[in-house]
Amino acid sequence: MEELLKKILDLKWINRDDKILIVCGNQDDDKVLKKLNFTNYLITSIYKKLPIVKNYQQADAQQLPFKDQSFKVVMVNAGLHHCDSPHQALNEIYRVAKDTLIVHEAQDTFLVRLMVKLGIALDYETGAVACKGGGLNNTNIPNYVYRWTKREVVKTLNSYDPTRIHQIHFFSNFRYYLDYFEPNEYLGKNPLVKLFGKNLVKIFVEFIVLVLNSAAKDQGNDFAFVVQKRLSPFQTWITPKQKTGALLGRLKS
Repeated sequence: MEELLKKILDLKWINRDDKILIVCGNQDDDKVLKKLNFTNYLITSIYKKLPIVKNYQQADAQQLPFKDQSFKVVMVNAGLHHCDSPHQALNEIYRVAKDTLIVHEAQDTFLVRLMVKLGIALDYETGAVACKGGGLNNTNIPNYVYRWTKREVVKTLNSYDPTRIHQIHFFSNFRYYLDYFEPNEYLGKNPLVKLFGKNLVKIFVEFIVLVLNSAAKDQGNDFAFVVQKRLSPFQTWITPKQKTGALLGRLKS
């Protein structure tokens, strides 16, 4: 997310003093925003409390307790796949955002599905069992790693708000997390680590990721998109009267 925010700041799509909401947030998000000198943000998650973070409020991403268009920018960093309805959470983020949505999640591609079969990527975040939390809706039940496609993002937003032609920018690459290969007391070792050892697997995976980022970056497991809601024009069939009465770009009768 830090790399993505730097890029978005350079493009001047957002400003450091924008009113920002972070959903499914944690202490790492707070560190990144402080490091990049953001000054006006609220972090939310399903946790009752979040140690160290002062500007925090408990909130379920799938049912945010905020009015429509309450925040200029809304972002989520690897949190939607912890929800039992990722699409509902995305729609809620869209609802409370006025200008910009920033979403960092995982991507569903043929190569990523192959990585899952090879044990290089996970289908379920099994670490939740050992951690006794952080899984599905912050329980110790391992959440399914819901991965998105570009087309799915477009269809979800078009369904929720068909009045606008959504301006969406996609970013993707391959990223490797060593945590996938760490053993835990409930599930044992990763199959590849059992066969070849952790160090050899790490070298192999790093080489594969390097090659893939050179040849097929757009197929990467690491996926982000930015929706410029304010700059998304109305459909040509929306009348001037409807534009005046539109809320969130969704028409209210």
